[in-house]
Amino acid sequence: MESFPKNILKSVIIYDVGLPIIGGICMYMIIKELRTEYNIKFRFDKFSLSLLILFFLTMFAWVIIPVHTDVVGWGTKWFPQTIYIDYGYFADYNITWAETDWGIVTEYWYPNDMIKYHNIISKLVSVLFMFYTFIPRNVRNKR
Repeated sequence: MESFPKNILKSVIIYDVGLPIIGGICMYMIIKELRTEYNIKFRFDKFSLSLLILFFLTMFAWVIIPVHTDVVGWGTKWFPQTIYIDYGYFADYNITWAETDWGIVTEYWYPNDMIKYHNIISKLVSVLFMFYTFIPRNVRNKR
């Protein structure tokens, strides 16, 4: 087992919390830079609102799948998945071919098409909402 600073940097929490924060900072810097050249307008109209509501409905449907089906899985019963993974030290699992000492050591597959389709539809609607709403519509600034 590694010491505190090293093991916290390899945790899933760092990736799940740190990457969105870093991504948000990068998006802010890019938009700030673009606004010096362009007059950026984002679109939030009735269609965008409809996509947002549809996204929330599909996410809600995905979350409540355990209410209307028998989900065999691992971990929490909410947000069911079809694959779950274990992280660990490769040496503990006799994995010697890896380039690092920490990573995915085991995968568990639970085939369930209802979960897969709920997951895919929810992600598709979220991407449609994000692209429709947040792709910049621009007019070049005059200097």
